[in-house]
Amino acid sequence: QFKGLLDAVFSDAGGSAKLLGNTADAVKVPVSQIWFTQFSVGRKFVHGAFAGKLVREVAEGLARNAIATDRVLLSLVRFRGRLWTLNNRSLHALRLAGEIASRPLEASAHIWDLCPVTAKFVRLHGPDFRLALG
Repeated sequence: QFKGLLDAVFSDAGGSAKLLGNTADAVKVPVSQIWFTQFSVGRKFVHGAFAGKLVREVAEGLARNAIATDRVLLSLVRFRGRLWTLNNRSLHALRLAGEIASRPLEASAHIWDLCPVTAKFVRLHGPDFRLALG
């Protein structure tokens, strides 16, 4: 129900550019320490460098080192002591690659802290989010 407001906040704050970021700023995080934010993932990538490719195909490329792990850049959110991905298909590909290769993998990631000001703004608008959209 807050989707319109959240989409507007994301867009107005330059969300796409911030999330894509630069790999030079990324840190390495063990894939096993990253949590999913969805219960399931689609079979194919929809956006980015792997758009249209099967998640399994990317995982196999990662497992045999045909695709470097830092090409699969994750955006992570720190919440309640855990790191949560915004890139569920990418995390699934990295985990699957680790299983195929029988070795633990590290992800290249940007880690974000949640913004209490944004949370308060969205909360204040409540069901009347139309006010924020003009």
